[in-house]
Amino acid sequence: MAGAGGAAGGVVHRLTAAFGAAMDFSSPAGAAPVNIVPWLAREGLCEPDGHHVHQITRLLPSAVQQAIPAWVNNFTPLAATWTARNLYVSLVVVTVYVAMCFATKAIMRDRLPYKLQGPLAAWNLLLAVFSFAGAAITMPTLLMAVANRGLEFTVCGNPAEWYGCGLSGVATTLFILSKLPELVDTVFVVLRKKPLIFLHWYHHVSVLLFCWHSFSTAASAGVWFVAMNYTVHAVMYLYYFLAAIGRRPSWAMAVTVLQLSQMGVGIVICFLTIWYKRVQGRVCYITDSNIYAGVAMYTSYALLFLHFFVNRFCTSRGKGSAATDKTATGNLKDLPVSK
Repeated sequence: MAGAGGAAGGVVHRLTAAFGAAMDFSSPAGAAPVNIVPWLAREGLCEPDGHHVHQITRLLPSAVQQAIPAWVNNFTPLAATWTARNLYVSLVVVTVYVAMCFATKAIMRDRLPYKLQGPLAAWNLLLAVFSFAGAAITMPTLLMAVANRGLEFTVCGNPAEWYGCGLSGVATTLFILSKLPELVDTVFVVLRKKPLIFLHWYHHVSVLLFCWHSFSTAASAGVWFVAMNYTVHAVMYLYYFLAAIGRRPSWAMAVTVLQLSQMGVGIVICFLTIWYKRVQGRVCYITDSNIYAGVAMYTSYALLFLHFFVNRFCTSRGKGSAATDKTATGNLKDLPVSK
């Protein structure tokens, strides 16, 4: 029994090491664990006089600035080193998640659905407030950097010199960690016996792995994805909250268009990193694997959501369904949800 367990553990270890090597997580064979990217070195990370120029806190009244805890102002993304050295956590989480999706669906097959209206409304309100707060921090940080340093800096600049530190660093870290509790979205889908389609669980799996990798490799363009996702989620979860309390808004199409726009901008940013790094030969603090993973993920999302949009808003069947209780974005809570 112990031998079988040891063999299984060895297989898991080898598979994890192979996947990690492919995704830039692992150290060279036989080498001691090190930071996987040179710009995520502990020494010199988030110099006090460096990143603060990019923080929105400097625009706040002095009394508010003084009230911000020192640990927030001096925050450094050292957790990224832990995520890089613990790739197996993300793999285990998504594996258990997918297994639980279909196991729970099977358990619920002959059971009556739970309504869960109150918990669903509370959950959506919590995520809406969290996303609004994150957007209020990261989007101004991004726009300030674009205005002051230019587009290339926001795509290729060292995150340890700006958005990965201080208040925006806290928001970024919380964003990455939030992909774990967001898996609870699926609990409501399954227990309410709503359709559990491919796009729903696919996006949860892919976005968690992508965010884990982006954080672990300190991807320079990550701030774009964080700011956009926070902003879209703020609107999206507000819609879900209002729908859950019986006040379904009439702007379902607008939310779906906003989600599609996020996919389009994500693809553009990925190709900009390729342009700057590969074509122009500029210094760009992002790994090739993260760039190509982003292209694949955002392209797949764009195609899947475009298909959903056409079926929902551009066909007679979809329009008829949207005209009833099943509006497009309202159904996204039970069907696909963009990340």
